[in-house]
Amino acid sequence: MGQLDRSQAPAANHPAHRLDVLTRPTAKPRVVRLFHRWGDRSCRIAAESLRQALLLVDGASTEQLLVAGAGFVCTGLPQPTDARYPNADEFVAVTENARGAAEAIQSSIPLTRPLVVFGVDVYAACYRSDIERQVGQFAVVLPPDGPPILLPKRFPTPTEEAYLNVPDDQADPICDTPLGRTAILVCHDVNVYSPRGTATTVYETRATWRTALQDLIRKRTPAVGLHLAHYIETATSFRQAYNAWASDVGVPLVGVSGLPSDVTTDDATSLAASLLSGTDELPVLDLIERPTE
Repeated sequence: MGQLDRSQAPAANHPAHRLDVLTRPTAKPRVVRLFHRWGDRSCRIAAESLRQALLLVDGASTEQLLVAGAGFVCTGLPQPTDARYPNADEFVAVTENARGAAEAIQSSIPLTRPLVVFGVDVYAACYRSDIERQVGQFAVVLPPDGPPILLPKRFPTPTEEAYLNVPDDQADPICDTPLGRTAILVCHDVNVYSPRGTATTVYETRATWRTALQDLIRKRTPAVGLHLAHYIETATSFRQAYNAWASDVGVPLVGVSGLPSDVTTDDATSLAASLLSGTDELPVLDLIERPTE
C-alpha cells in the first residue's frame, strides 16, 4: 500500500490531469482532499493539479486545508548512492532534493491560498543496481507564508528498511494548521496503530520506532490527524489502523491517497470514504484527477 515501482509507473511527462468533484459536503468545507492518479509525477504536473484545485475552491481562504497524498510529487537524485541504504551525507542530499521540489511547487501556486500538504518521494539507484527505490518519503507542509516544512516517514515497511533512512533528529510530526494542532503521518506511519502490525513487530528497532511515534503523538495531543497514503487497494486497507487511532487517540483522522488510473467513480468514492474517521463534524470536499486521454 505504499511502494511504487517506478519502472512500471506512467511517465512523468503525461499531460496535466483535469479535476472533478468526487463528493461535496453540505457545509463549507474545512478540508479539501485531492486524490491524484497513481504514477511517476513531476513537479509541473503536481503544481498544475494544485492550481486547478484552488480554482475549484475558495483559493484565498486561510481557514481551509488542501491536502494530497504521499508520492504526489516524484523526484530523483542525479547520482546513484554508494550502497542501497543512503549514508548520512547522501540522506542530506535526499532531503535537499525533496526541499527543492517543495520550493518549486510553492513558487508555482498562488501566494494567497490555504495551507497545503502533500507528499514528495525521492528516488535513487545505487552503484550495485539500476533499480530506483524511494530513498526519501516526506510530507511537505506549505504555509501561506514561510518556507516549506519537510516531515520524513517514521515507520517504513519491512521492505523499505533496506533503503529508507529514519533520522534520529526528525522534525516534530505535529504542525499547526487551520484545524488546530495536527499530526501528519506518511503512508505506513499510520500502521503504528494497527493491531496486526503490533503483533508482527518483533525487531527491537521497529518496536522502538512504533513506540516513539505513538508516545510523541499522545504527548502532543493533536486536534486532528492527517494520513498521506501512496495508494489504497481496498476499502479495508487501513481499517484496523484507523479503528485503533479512533480508540487510542480519539480525534478525527483524515486520509488521502493516490488512486489507480482506471478506478471508477463509485470505487473512488468508497475508497475515499474509508480514509475518514471521526469526521462527522468536519466538512470535507473531495476532488479527483480525471484519467488522462
